[in-house]
Amino acid sequence: MNINKLKILLLIICVIAIIFIFFKYILLWINNPIFATVFAGTLVFVIQKIFSDLFLEPYLNYRKVVGEIDNKLKFYGNVMYSNNLPREITIETINALRKLSCDLESSYKMMLIKIRPKPKEISRAASDLMFLSNNTGMGNTQLYHENIERAIKAEKEVREVLGIPKLSGD
Repeated sequence: MNINKLKILLLIICVIAIIFIFFKYILLWINNPIFATVFAGTLVFVIQKIFSDLFLEPYLNYRKVVGEIDNKLKFYGNVMYSNNLPREITIETINALRKLSCDLESSYKMMLIKIRPKPKEISRAASDLMFLSNNTGMGNTQLYHENIERAIKAEKEVREVLGIPKLSGD
């Protein structure tokens, strides 16, 4: 369990402990409509904040990374499957794909509830992105020609695992 999850878990335990400690006093004050309104509002805020921080933000961050992967696979598609391009463009493509591979695993690990895709599938997609990065810019070498079919398959697998549809015209 990472440190952020431990902090959040401790926060939840502290909030519950405070509620139980002051439960006796809360029952006395609950008849006061002003206190009841403030208490209900605070309780709703705390529950919303916990839900947002634990579940919603990590999921939205993961979806953002998936969107970036879709965008970069389209944007750098001509660079990934071409050779003899300017070195600056090739290096930019390599770095972008490597970063996306790391971002994918990182954002997935931050999610507490992981229904789909499974961790093995995410690992495979990250490995495929890393392979695409390593295969980009190899020039007109024998290894490049041997790996071109594997690169096409790797891109297809990344799209399938992450649920990225291949739009017509791609």
